[in-house]
Amino acid sequence: MKINQFFPLMAIMSLLLVGLLNGPAAAEEPSLRVTPCAQATPKHIKLLGRDPNQLEREQSLFVEWSKIPNTLFKMNFPEAIISLRRLRSSSAAGFVYVRELQMGPHGTGGWKFDVPLKTDPDNPASVGITPYPCRICGWITPAEDHIDLRLQFTNQSQQTLEPQSLFVCTGQNLGATADRVITSDYFMSDGKFLPWGPQESKFEFAPARIAALTEKGWQQYKWFEDQGYTPPVKPHPAADGCRAATIKNDGKEYVVGFASDDAVILGGKSSNPCQDLSLGFGPLKPGESAEVRATWWFIEGDLDDLLARLKVSNN
Repeated sequence: MKINQFFPLMAIMSLLLVGLLNGPAAAEEPSLRVTPCAQATPKHIKLLGRDPNQLEREQSLFVEWSKIPNTLFKMNFPEAIISLRRLRSSSAAGFVYVRELQMGPHGTGGWKFDVPLKTDPDNPASVGITPYPCRICGWITPAEDHIDLRLQFTNQSQQTLEPQSLFVCTGQNLGATADRVITSDYFMSDGKFLPWGPQESKFEFAPARIAALTEKGWQQYKWFEDQGYTPPVKPHPAADGCRAATIKNDGKEYVVGFASDDAVILGGKSSNPCQDLSLGFGPLKPGESAEVRATWWFIEGDLDDLLARLKVSNN
């Protein structure tokens, strides 16, 4: 072999060897990693400062965001089925908690479940509330800067169900050893972000600091009113289907936003903080299904950046 043939060949072999050695390591870690709490890793437990409790193991998922590596986000998906007829100001009254969700893999890094409704029969706040036969399916699909969420509810009873909604709780679970990031809580009304605290303190009418209805929520209110029942909701302007929190960590600004065109109810405790939406549907005849969707956004920037992202996604 001539010398001028040897060096190009060595160069090609070197490149191939580097590719083989670095290929798997060079693959980028996902920006958002979703893990069912039932499959919590030692890292999750260390950040949380404890093992997940039984309810978390049955319905919750952890989310790790690579931009804020030493904290946890958590989602109860869904946490409960609620109805404006059943909601009261007393703690947890009217919440039919969804239990025993068995998560399976879905796509790349996602999860899904498909189970008959199972609830907590020992919840004293739900005495007198009889769960009806139904099926709930869910899909969790993470992307670069958001997580797509989809729920399907099928009425398997022999009666028409009145309007319902699936309550989904999202938020940052600071845990025992996680970084103490600074957050501020917001909701959207008439296309603008407003502080959630004043809305929460003035208009709260149900557990989990439920304090706002969207336009679709007021439509559900009118449906019950036409049936002769007036839900105990304080009059207020219709909110948009979006809750958000700004985060300051290590000198940078971030924002998380939970948004859905199917939202009927807004809630969430500023003290946690958590951003909650209840995704509505119905009435449903026997055998009918309804599907609702939401998006959980994770963005480096501020509320204006989230608003711009929401506008793009809606076009």
